[in-house]
Amino acid sequence: MNPFAALRYSATHREKYNLLFRLSPSEAYRQGLVKKIEVASVVEADSFNAPFIRVEGFASTSKKVKAKIAIHQRMAGGEIKEKSFQFSQGDCLATKAERSAHEPFIIGHIDAGLKTVTFTNGVVLKEGQPHGAEQEAVFREQIRYTVEQHMRRQQQFDEASTKDSAERVKVLSLFFIDKVANYTADDGIIRRYFDEAFDDLKAKFPTFAKLSADKVRKAYFASKRRKGGKLEELDSKTGDSDDDKKAYALIMKDKEQLLSFDEPTAFIFSSHSALKEGWDNPNVFQICTLNQTSSEMKKRQEIGRGMRLAVSASGVRLRDDRVNVLTVVASESYEDYVKACQKEIAEEFGDDEAKKLRLTNANAKKKVTRKPLAELPEEFRELWERIKRKTR
Repeated sequence: MNPFAALRYSATHREKYNLLFRLSPSEAYRQGLVKKIEVASVVEADSFNAPFIRVEGFASTSKKVKAKIAIHQRMAGGEIKEKSFQFSQGDCLATKAERSAHEPFIIGHIDAGLKTVTFTNGVVLKEGQPHGAEQEAVFREQIRYTVEQHMRRQQQFDEASTKDSAERVKVLSLFFIDKVANYTADDGIIRRYFDEAFDDLKAKFPTFAKLSADKVRKAYFASKRRKGGKLEELDSKTGDSDDDKKAYALIMKDKEQLLSFDEPTAFIFSSHSALKEGWDNPNVFQICTLNQTSSEMKKRQEIGRGMRLAVSASGVRLRDDRVNVLTVVASESYEDYVKACQKEIAEEFGDDEAKKLRLTNANAKKKVTRKPLAELPEEFRELWERIKRKTR
C-alpha cells in the first residue's frame, strides 16, 4: 500500500521511534482504565526465595580441585534454566548464574575427600545435597492460595450481584508454569497439587462443590519435541489430541464462551511462550507465577494478562474499584517483587513513574468484623438514632 507513515501500538516497545503519545501505568490507573494490583507472597520460611544450588561431583587435576555445581542461570531471553558448571576455590556462583541472589555464594574450600563445598557465607553442601530446593512446597502453597482466593472471590461476586445471571461476574485464574512437563506428565506435580487443592477446598464454596478438578482447568502452552533428530514446537494449537485443540480454541478464540457460566473452565495454565500470542482476558483476577523470576519485561507482560477491567456475563464493562483488583501470587517476597517491577518501569517511564507504582501487599489485609449495634457505646447509639434517617 506504500504508506506515508506507520503507527505502532505496544505496551513494551523495545525501541521508541518518534513517540507521539504515551499512556503511562500510573495515568492509566488514575483514569480507572486498569485493575489495581495486589501481591501475595509465598516464600519458604527463612529462605526468602533462596537461590538453587546442587553439588553434583568433583574433578581433580595436578594443580587444583574443581566442583561441578548445578545452578539456576538467567538466559539471554530472561528465562531461568538449570545448568551445571565447573567451579574452583574463590569463584563466585553469580558469575555464571548472572543473578544477584547468587552473589553471597563464593567458594571458600572444596574437599573432594569429604565431598563437600564450603562457601564463605557459611553454607556447607555435600555432594547431591540441594540448597533452596523446597520449590515443590512453595508450589503447593501458591496453588492452594490461588484456588482459595479464586473461590472466595467468586462467592463474593455472586453474593453482591442480583439474581439476574447477566450481571454475574465469572472469575478466571491464570497460572504461569515453570516446566511444561510439570503439568503434562502423568504425575505432573503442578496438575496434581491443583487437583488436591481444588478437591480439598470446593466443599466450602457452593459454586464449585459439585465440580471436578479436571472440568475446571485447561492448559495452553508451547513445548518442544524431537522429531527426525530436530526439535520442533508443539503447543495446544497444533497438538495431536482433540482436547488440545478444544483447549486452544476456548482459551485463545472463544472468549465469550470462556466467560460464560455454562463453561466450567475457570483455571488456565500456560507457559511464558504463550506470551508471544498476546493473549489476555478481562476476567483474570488471579495470576500465579509458578516459575523463577525472569526478566522484568516478562514480569510486566505477565501482569498485563489480567490488567483489563472486568466484564459481566452479558459483556458489560465494570468500573467498580472493589471488583477490579488483580492478585499476583508470587514465589518471592512482596518487597522483591515490587522492587523488580519498579526497576523495569523506571527504565522505561522514569523514576517518578516508578514511585507512583501502586502494588499493595495482599498478605497485609486483615478481616474486620463489625460489632452489633447493641455492643457499641451508648453515646454512639444515641447519635446514630438521631442521624440515621438523614444519612444515605
